Amino acid sequence: MGRYDQADELYGELLAANPKDPDALWNRGMLFWRRGEFDKATASLSKFRSVAPTGDKDAKRVDRILAKIEREK
Repeated sequence: MGRYDQADELYGELLAANPKDPDALWNRGMLFWRRGEFDKATASLSKFRSVAPTGDKDAKRVDRILAKIEREK
């Protein structure tokens, strides 16, 4: 199992325990993006945006990242 696969498995376990974990959603979304799984990245990052705490540093840039993903599709 590769490192990305291990990370994906870990994030899946974290999200099974807490589907609104913003860190796991962000990191899994970034992982999917790096692997070229654009639809999964968009879904994870969109969910992150809906649960991220106000003022979160990543929430401030998620829309730009989602736009980049759309261009890369």
